[in-house]
Amino acid sequence: MATIESVASDVLLDQILPLLENADIASLSQTSRAFYTLTDEEILWRRKVQADFNLPPQPARQSGWKVLYRGLATARTFTWGSTGNGRLGHSWPSRVGAVSSPKEVREVRGECIVDLVAGGFGFHALTSKGKVYGWGTVGPFGVHERPEARPKRVNFPGYVKIRAISAGRSHMIALDDASKLWEWHSFKDIDLGTIGFPGLEENEFLSISAGWGFSAALVRKHGIVVWWEDDTMYDLRADYVTVPDTEDVVAMSAGAGFLVYLTASGDVCRISTHSESDLLSTPPVHLERFSQPQAAGSAHLSGNFNNFGVFNTATGAVLLGSKDTSATPDSEPLIPPELQNRGVISVAWGDYHALACCEDGTLLSWGKESQSCGCLGLGPHLEVREKSLDGYQQEADGIKMTKATKVDMPGKVFAVAAGGWHSGALCVMDDDHESENEDQPKILGGTVHAGGRGGIVRPPPVWNSGPIMMPGPVITQLGEGGEMQPVAGGAAPEGHPSHHNLGPLFLRRGRVPGDGFALDGQGGSEGGEGSSGGVAAEPDNT
Repeated sequence: MATIESVASDVLLDQILPLLENADIASLSQTSRAFYTLTDEEILWRRKVQADFNLPPQPARQSGWKVLYRGLATARTFTWGSTGNGRLGHSWPSRVGAVSSPKEVREVRGECIVDLVAGGFGFHALTSKGKVYGWGTVGPFGVHERPEARPKRVNFPGYVKIRAISAGRSHMIALDDASKLWEWHSFKDIDLGTIGFPGLEENEFLSISAGWGFSAALVRKHGIVVWWEDDTMYDLRADYVTVPDTEDVVAMSAGAGFLVYLTASGDVCRISTHSESDLLSTPPVHLERFSQPQAAGSAHLSGNFNNFGVFNTATGAVLLGSKDTSATPDSEPLIPPELQNRGVISVAWGDYHALACCEDGTLLSWGKESQSCGCLGLGPHLEVREKSLDGYQQEADGIKMTKATKVDMPGKVFAVAAGGWHSGALCVMDDDHESENEDQPKILGGTVHAGGRGGIVRPPPVWNSGPIMMPGPVITQLGEGGEMQPVAGGAAPEGHPSHHNLGPLFLRRGRVPGDGFALDGQGGSEGGEGSSGGVAAEPDNT
């Protein structure tokens, strides 16, 4: 008679254990040493995370899946940097100026945020139930919309479950679980619609990436398709172009006028995307010194705006490149010593700063804080200077870190986002993290700031209260030893897989261009060279 002990371990991990309830897995783990080891396998919890929480793929992550599963239901969202356009989602007036340390976006607590992306002027967050929230503005202030200082739900039809989001400079795209693509350029309902791809109706879209003025999607057995923002603003169909010889691509990153992609054989290539004729007439550049042919299966890619990174999980190597330093086949990558063998799984860039997320939950930042915007997340400048950090430089309008430096977080970071002069991260909270009373008055640079509902007495130039945590709704969850543990509280957070909320029905209407509409340029998120909307540089907003 066959018993469960006679079933091959790969069959158990692939086909049986992922279907069990958590309590059954915990009980099975206590029956023998063999099953304890089997139920602790990373591959099992990776599949459970992706099945139960709608987490976008993290192909570079090799470990930490069980910890991630245990903490995702109560993970927190943090943002910091410039407060312009209400982009941080903290509901503060813009005159507060800057947030120099990670601060929780409290209004999305309980929504179970699993991904965070940053555009040039705000953020969007994806929940485990496939909902999307956004704050700030999608495009430059005054061009399409007024700022949303509080997180606002993007009004998809109730039957739609989004599984991936991507932010360009001033537009958003999303991929739902039915392999349909969506695009929007503001938080107005009228500006949300699906995109059709003639000839690809039966193909499966695998991943998406929004760039500066264009977007790209990876299509199974077809390759990369690229379309430009101008071609879809008032049309439900994309006038797309297929990038030749990209059927074997496994990852891609859209930037400002260029796109980088990684093939299954480990080759890294770059193409120009300024226009359709530019893409079709200019052959791709094979970046030989970024390519990883000897470890193709362990090579990964991420990037945005002007930069990209290639990570090798087998060797621990991290290779960084930019639009300006990757134009020829023999272009040399930047190899920062402090990023090597650190378990880097993703990197995000703003205008002049960058964030790296490590597999162990560490968050690193480096680059420049323009106009003292606080985007590095290291705290007030006086405190940063007193720490004598390696790589610290004081400049006329802010600080600069030439070496990646650890950012203090109240838990383990599993996703990062950066754009313009702002930063964000998703964090699984440490068990011993103590809540901070938001209503406690704080002395900030000699100014009394009454927190919470007391209102702002006098906005300080830099907000440095640190992350604020308060007890929220919790559920019975997996304990440290694999057992199920009840946690004080009644209902599960809305974002937890036990909830089902379809939301309202939405019918698309045609878009109407407003006064002052401007096309996107190729400049920085904050209005660098060639940017639209007359934004030359962002003021301090004080």
